[in-house]
Amino acid sequence: MLKHIDADKVLELAKQRTADAATPELATEVCNTVVKLAHPVSVFYQFFYDKDTHTFQCNDPFEIQGETIRSYLETTEVAIIMAVSLGKEVEDAADALFLEKDFTKGILMDSAISVATEQMVGQLCSYIDSLGAPEDYKIVWRVTPGYGDTPQRQSVTLARAVQASQIGITITPTNMLIPRKAVTAVVGMNHVGEGGCSASGCSSCSHNCHEEE
Repeated sequence: MLKHIDADKVLELAKQRTADAATPELATEVCNTVVKLAHPVSVFYQFFYDKDTHTFQCNDPFEIQGETIRSYLETTEVAIIMAVSLGKEVEDAADALFLEKDFTKGILMDSAISVATEQMVGQLCSYIDSLGAPEDYKIVWRVTPGYGDTPQRQSVTLARAVQASQIGITITPTNMLIPRKAVTAVVGMNHVGEGGCSASGCSSCSHNCHEEE
């Protein structure tokens, strides 16, 4: 559930995008609007990963791109692909603000959608961690296409792998995701504790695990 959006992060992001007229009060107002309009949904699946061919075995097997993620997968015990979206209604509301030339509010809403989606990804990762906890498994890295050397086009492949259409994410003929702010990612889980990854996460991990958002 999306109950709150960090308005300070939204304001900071909006100002980075030249929304100089944005104020804390307006950021809070926009965040509250996004909370009301958003319909957060997610889907995730565990897949077998063939390290020799760099291929995920799913209904439509595909080769993962990017040397960084391939290096992470070399030492990963459980590979999971996920997709997260706040729904199209909230993006339509942001588009309407830009059409009305209310650029400050539009940038704030677009920023709020980005921040909220990342919050939802974090919640989903925490939920997956709770599923792995009884067997001492924990997420030790996450990679989102478009960051590092994993190409943005890989997001479409990941969406197909998890059948993201079941949560309202569609793929356009030009291979774009709708809603635009939908996020796909690959996460890796390893056994934590003695002989495995540290339960405290990457800060004390010796397995070269990282998070790329």
